[in-house]
Amino acid sequence: SIDGAYRIVSCSFLKEVKRLDILIEGLRYLANLMPQQRIEWNHLGDGPLRESLTDQAKERLPGNVEWRFRGHVPNSGVYDFYRTNPVDVFVNVSRSEGVPVSIMEAQSCGIPVIASAVGGTPEIVSEDVGILLPADPSVRQTAEALLKMRFPEVSLQKRNASKACWRTKYNASTNYKIFARMLREWS
Repeated sequence: SIDGAYRIVSCSFLKEVKRLDILIEGLRYLANLMPQQRIEWNHLGDGPLRESLTDQAKERLPGNVEWRFRGHVPNSGVYDFYRTNPVDVFVNVSRSEGVPVSIMEAQSCGIPVIASAVGGTPEIVSEDVGILLPADPSVRQTAEALLKMRFPEVSLQKRNASKACWRTKYNASTNYKIFARMLREWS
Protein backbone atom coordinates (compact mmCIF):
# COMPACT_ATOMS: atom_id res chain seq x y z
CA SER A 1 0.00 0.00 0.00
CA ILE A 2 1.29 3.44 -0.87
CA ASP A 3 -1.55 5.50 0.59
CA GLY A 4 -0.91 4.75 4.26
CA ALA A 5 -3.63 2.10 4.65
CA TYR A 6 -2.55 -1.26 6.03
CA ARG A 7 -4.09 -3.96 3.83
CA ILE A 8 -4.54 -7.50 5.09
CA VAL A 9 -6.02 -10.44 3.21
CA SER A 10 -7.06 -13.95 4.16
CA CYS A 11 -8.38 -16.72 1.95
CA SER A 12 -10.17 -19.82 3.20
CA PHE A 13 -13.44 -21.61 3.61
CA LEU A 14 -15.46 -19.97 6.41
CA LYS A 15 -15.53 -22.79 8.92
CA GLU A 16 -14.44 -23.19 12.53
CA VAL A 17 -11.07 -24.85 11.81
CA LYS A 18 -9.91 -21.67 10.05
CA ARG A 19 -10.26 -19.64 13.31
CA LEU A 20 -11.26 -16.39 11.62
CA ASP A 21 -12.74 -15.31 14.93
CA ILE A 22 -9.15 -15.09 16.22
CA LEU A 23 -8.18 -12.96 13.22
CA ILE A 24 -11.13 -10.63 13.79
CA GLU A 25 -10.15 -10.18 17.44
CA GLY A 26 -6.50 -9.71 16.43
CA LEU A 27 -7.57 -6.96 14.03
CA ARG A 28 -9.61 -5.35 16.82
CA TYR A 29 -6.60 -5.44 19.14
CA LEU A 30 -4.35 -3.97 16.44
CA ALA A 31 -6.86 -1.25 15.53
CA ASN A 32 -7.18 -0.20 19.17
CA LEU A 33 -3.37 0.02 19.47
CA MET A 34 -3.28 2.29 16.40
CA PRO A 35 -6.58 4.21 16.31
CA GLN A 36 -5.31 6.62 13.64
CA GLN A 37 -4.22 3.82 11.29
CA ARG A 38 -6.62 2.89 8.49
CA ILE A 39 -6.76 -0.89 8.21
CA GLU A 40 -8.42 -2.81 5.40
CA TRP A 41 -9.14 -6.53 5.64
CA ASN A 42 -10.48 -8.59 2.75
CA HIS A 43 -11.42 -12.22 3.14
CA LEU A 44 -11.68 -14.36 0.01
CA GLY A 45 -13.90 -17.40 0.52
CA ASP A 46 -17.30 -18.41 1.77
CA GLY A 47 -18.83 -21.00 4.04
CA PRO A 48 -21.27 -21.83 6.81
CA LEU A 49 -19.86 -19.28 9.30
CA ARG A 50 -20.26 -16.27 7.03
CA GLU A 51 -23.23 -14.83 8.91
CA SER A 52 -21.75 -15.28 12.40
CA LEU A 53 -18.35 -13.93 11.33
CA THR A 54 -20.04 -10.96 9.66
CA ASP A 55 -21.93 -10.29 12.90
CA GLN A 56 -18.70 -10.57 14.91
CA ALA A 57 -16.89 -8.16 12.58
CA LYS A 58 -19.78 -5.66 12.76
CA GLU A 59 -19.84 -5.81 16.56
CA ARG A 60 -16.13 -5.97 17.32
CA LEU A 61 -14.15 -4.10 14.67
CA PRO A 62 -13.71 -0.37 15.29
CA GLY A 63 -14.25 2.34 12.69
CA ASN A 64 -10.63 2.42 11.52
CA VAL A 65 -11.01 -1.13 10.15
CA GLU A 66 -12.73 -1.51 6.79
CA TRP A 67 -13.54 -5.14 6.13
CA ARG A 68 -15.24 -7.22 3.49
CA PHE A 69 -16.15 -10.87 3.11
CA ARG A 70 -15.93 -11.28 -0.66
CA GLY A 71 -17.56 -14.70 -0.80
CA HIS A 72 -16.52 -17.51 -3.10
CA VAL A 73 -13.74 -16.40 -5.42
CA PRO A 74 -12.51 -18.78 -8.14
CA ASN A 75 -8.79 -19.46 -8.32
CA SER A 76 -8.30 -17.06 -11.21
CA GLY A 77 -10.17 -14.41 -9.21
CA VAL A 78 -7.79 -14.83 -6.27
CA TYR A 79 -4.84 -14.09 -8.56
CA ASP A 80 -6.72 -11.18 -10.12
CA PHE A 81 -7.38 -9.76 -6.66
CA TYR A 82 -3.69 -10.00 -5.73
CA ARG A 83 -2.58 -8.44 -9.01
CA THR A 84 -5.03 -5.54 -8.94
CA ASN A 85 -5.17 -4.65 -5.23
CA PRO A 86 -2.38 -3.69 -2.89
CA VAL A 87 -1.88 -6.34 -0.20
CA ASP A 88 0.56 -5.84 2.65
CA VAL A 89 0.22 -9.23 4.32
CA PHE A 90 -1.64 -12.54 4.01
CA VAL A 91 -2.89 -14.17 7.22
CA ASN A 92 -3.83 -17.79 7.97
CA VAL A 93 -4.50 -18.73 11.60
CA SER A 94 -5.98 -22.14 10.82
CA ARG A 95 -6.02 -24.97 13.37
CA SER A 96 -5.20 -27.59 10.69
CA GLU A 97 -3.57 -27.49 7.25
CA GLY A 98 -1.64 -29.54 4.76
CA VAL A 99 0.75 -27.31 2.86
CA PRO A 100 -1.71 -24.48 2.19
CA VAL A 101 -2.25 -23.64 -1.47
CA SER A 102 -3.66 -20.29 -0.35
CA ILE A 103 -0.24 -19.40 1.03
CA MET A 104 1.48 -20.57 -2.16
CA GLU A 105 -0.87 -18.33 -4.16
CA ALA A 106 -0.08 -15.32 -1.98
CA GLN A 107 3.66 -15.98 -2.16
CA SER A 108 3.53 -16.29 -5.93
CA CYS A 109 2.48 -12.63 -5.92
CA GLY A 110 5.22 -11.64 -3.45
CA ILE A 111 2.93 -11.22 -0.44
CA PRO A 112 4.47 -11.82 3.00
CA VAL A 113 2.62 -14.32 5.21
CA ILE A 114 1.60 -14.62 8.85
CA ALA A 115 0.45 -18.17 9.64
CA SER A 116 -0.01 -20.62 12.48
CA ALA A 117 2.54 -23.46 12.72
CA VAL A 118 0.21 -26.35 11.88
CA GLY A 119 0.51 -29.22 9.42
CA GLY A 120 2.87 -28.39 6.55
CA THR A 121 2.71 -24.63 7.09
CA PRO A 122 6.21 -24.45 8.66
CA GLU A 123 7.56 -25.86 5.37
CA ILE A 124 6.38 -22.77 3.51
CA VAL A 125 6.36 -20.01 6.15
CA SER A 126 9.50 -18.95 7.97
CA GLU A 127 10.78 -15.74 9.50
CA ASP A 128 12.32 -15.02 6.08
CA VAL A 129 8.95 -14.78 4.33
CA GLY A 130 6.76 -13.61 7.20
CA ILE A 131 5.93 -14.65 10.73
CA LEU A 132 5.21 -18.17 11.91
CA LEU A 133 2.79 -18.04 14.84
CA PRO A 134 2.42 -20.82 17.41
CA ALA A 135 0.04 -23.62 16.46
CA ASP A 136 -2.63 -22.12 18.70
CA PRO A 137 -1.98 -18.37 18.50
CA SER A 138 -3.60 -15.99 20.92
CA VAL A 139 -5.38 -12.84 19.85
CA ARG A 140 -2.45 -10.83 21.18
CA GLN A 141 0.15 -12.89 19.28
CA THR A 142 -1.87 -12.45 16.09
CA ALA A 143 -2.13 -8.69 16.64
CA GLU A 144 1.58 -8.36 17.47
CA ALA A 145 2.52 -10.21 14.28
CA LEU A 146 0.27 -7.87 12.29
CA LEU A 147 1.89 -4.91 14.02
CA LYS A 148 5.41 -6.08 13.11
CA MET A 149 4.52 -6.66 9.47
CA ARG A 150 3.20 -3.15 8.87
CA PHE A 151 6.67 -1.60 8.65
CA PRO A 152 7.72 -1.16 4.98
CA GLU A 153 11.37 -2.03 5.64
CA VAL A 154 10.31 -5.36 7.15
CA SER A 155 7.63 -6.00 4.56
CA LEU A 156 9.83 -5.37 1.51
CA GLN A 157 12.47 -7.84 2.64
CA LYS A 158 9.86 -10.49 3.40
CA ARG A 159 7.99 -9.71 0.17
CA ASN A 160 11.08 -10.51 -1.91
CA ALA A 161 11.81 -13.66 0.11
CA SER A 162 8.18 -14.77 -0.20
CA LYS A 163 8.31 -14.62 -4.00
CA ALA A 164 11.67 -16.42 -4.01
CA CYS A 165 10.31 -19.18 -1.75
CA TRP A 166 7.41 -19.77 -4.14
CA ARG A 167 9.69 -19.66 -7.20
CA THR A 168 12.14 -22.23 -5.83
CA LYS A 169 9.75 -24.60 -4.01
CA TYR A 170 6.17 -24.24 -5.25
CA ASN A 171 6.17 -23.00 -8.85
CA ALA A 172 4.13 -25.69 -10.61
CA SER A 173 5.60 -25.19 -14.08
CA THR A 174 9.14 -25.58 -12.74
CA ASN A 175 8.22 -28.51 -10.49
CA TYR A 176 6.39 -30.36 -13.28
CA LYS A 177 9.50 -30.18 -15.49
CA ILE A 178 11.73 -31.44 -12.67
CA PHE A 179 9.26 -34.22 -11.87
CA ALA A 180 9.01 -35.28 -15.54
CA ARG A 181 12.82 -35.33 -15.81
CA MET A 182 13.04 -37.48 -12.67
CA LEU A 183 10.49 -39.92 -14.06
CA ARG A 184 12.45 -40.23 -17.31
CA GLU A 185 15.64 -40.86 -15.38
CA TRP A 186 13.99 -43.61 -13.29
CA SER A 187 12.64 -45.39 -16.37
